[in-house]
Amino acid sequence: PHYFFIIPQWGQIATAPFLHPYLKLMEVLFFAFANSQSSPLPNLSREDDTVYSMLVNRYLKGHFIIHRDSFTSIEKINKHLGQYNNQISIFHYSGHADGEGLHLDDEKANALGVALQLGACAKDGNLKIVVLNGCSTGPQVKDLLEAGVPVVIATSAPVGDASATEFSIRFYRNLSEKRMTIEDAFEDALGPALTASKSPFSREKIARGQLKPFLPTEEESLWGLFYSDPEMVNTNPIPTGRKTVQATDFEPNEILTASLFEALYQAKNREIRNLYEDEEAGEYVEIGDKQTKIVNVLPFPISTHLQKLLCPIGDDSGYDKVSVARIHQIGTVFQSSVTFIYIILISQVWEELMNGRISQLPDTLVQLLKTNFSLSENDRASYNYLDNFRGILDFLNPQSEEKDLSFFVDEFKELSVLLEADHPFSKACEYLAYLRKKSLAKQIDEQDIYELCEESEQKLADFLKELAYLHRYTLTSVQNIDIQKYRHQKEATFNHVLVKLMRAFGKSEQLFYMLPDFLDNRGVALIKGKVKVVNPKKREFIANELKFLNLSPFIIDRNAFEENTDLTNLLYFQAAKSDNSYLYQSVKRPGSKLDEIVVEKGSVFSAVHDQLEKYKENILQEPSAAN
Repeated sequence: PHYFFIIPQWGQIATAPFLHPYLKLMEVLFFAFANSQSSPLPNLSREDDTVYSMLVNRYLKGHFIIHRDSFTSIEKINKHLGQYNNQISIFHYSGHADGEGLHLDDEKANALGVALQLGACAKDGNLKIVVLNGCSTGPQVKDLLEAGVPVVIATSAPVGDASATEFSIRFYRNLSEKRMTIEDAFEDALGPALTASKSPFSREKIARGQLKPFLPTEEESLWGLFYSDPEMVNTNPIPTGRKTVQATDFEPNEILTASLFEALYQAKNREIRNLYEDEEAGEYVEIGDKQTKIVNVLPFPISTHLQKLLCPIGDDSGYDKVSVARIHQIGTVFQSSVTFIYIILISQVWEELMNGRISQLPDTLVQLLKTNFSLSENDRASYNYLDNFRGILDFLNPQSEEKDLSFFVDEFKELSVLLEADHPFSKACEYLAYLRKKSLAKQIDEQDIYELCEESEQKLADFLKELAYLHRYTLTSVQNIDIQKYRHQKEATFNHVLVKLMRAFGKSEQLFYMLPDFLDNRGVALIKGKVKVVNPKKREFIANELKFLNLSPFIIDRNAFEENTDLTNLLYFQAAKSDNSYLYQSVKRPGSKLDEIVVEKGSVFSAVHDQLEKYKENILQEPSAAN
């Protein structure tokens, strides 16, 4: 066959029926698909195409060669195992199989012979894993491990065509797009594989092998992960192409700044639009001006961490350089952002329940919310909110029967589409959630830092650009409420002392919003709508047309309860403690023990404690301690 390669140093495409000496230095991912001409597997071509498409972006960067054989044979396997030899990093087989060999369209490859050849490939340590994605391949594992293969994935029973395809797609997506370890990728792939099976173990009409008279025990998984070196399962076998830390053409913040600047312009932010139009008119706009505007138009829980990436100051210096610290901060931006989105969603659920627009929540959603509420401090720091998002969005969907609802954040009606598996936003969320977990566990490999910095910045851009509309919503803290009523007036006016929480830089000011009704006191609220300036010097506004969503007690402003604190001192709910108290953590300084507070009954934060107890009663359907 002819192979097509992009040679980074040459900057051109080379095609040849042979391997150029340069290419012989590269690692090879060998994918053999035995799609029989006489009894084809309907899903095997989908598995072949999907896995290749997921790997091709890295392949085009020149990190490795993909050898893709869609209709393999004994002759082809022997030829290419000998040709690539110790270059092979991954050997993957999908198709009909059994415990003794691989079924290659009316011929059978002896398992021991394949094992001996793969053992020779593993001799120099390049071969990381062998995946045998066919029926009952477990008996082949012993020979592979004894031959020197470090990690093997095999099956203990007949596996359905659809199940095997789902396992393979999720496994390689985890490895290539999320940069998971072998073990994490394997465990995560079991769910979709078994979901696609018609029974706990495959008895589908189309199976990848001959049915055997045995099935695994209840304790035994259909797919198995076997290894001779336990350290190998904690690595990622996809070559990065960088064996040492080295400089690249990547410049931190270029991707992120350009993406967010364009997204905020498209979302009609006035301040960004002015800079954009100046630049379009030929004026020079400094990148620092763009970055400052970007971080000052988004809600504080996002902007305070984004600022450390785009325009660090003081102790934040270094986050704009390629480093482990930058990777960690990218994860922090993501985690604070998804936490903020979750708080908006769950606040609306509670609001709709309290005003009677919904009567009760489905059990599945209640269970999701209970799981979230009961997270420990450590688990919440890297919690993946996507299932919670999907559950709440499905419930609040205005199209749902017998519900006359609309999202407070109007654009959330598009979130369900963004969270579909193949959307860049969803892929970015999965990638960043896993990166956050590995970063907190301090499991970032030194040799991957440059590539991870570039990839994670692109993923963060894919994530944040879809949230640019949040500039239209103002996050505020209600500091105090005064009643204004004179004898010549029929109705009272409620003067709310608010602090806008939309600035990463500069000092926030107290503003005075006069409304015909009052909000919940000492709460953090999200506002949409327009205000009319009454007295600019006194910072007074009439806000009759505003709509508010109270986000407390999931996010609170410490300054509203204590004196002599910073004007912007937001705290996220973190964990419920065993003594019926609640832990809160600083939004700006997550992980800082000095900035944590414990909310207890009878303390200055007693009102927050009471709200959480009511949340347990109203939403989680659990009796509060007060009862």
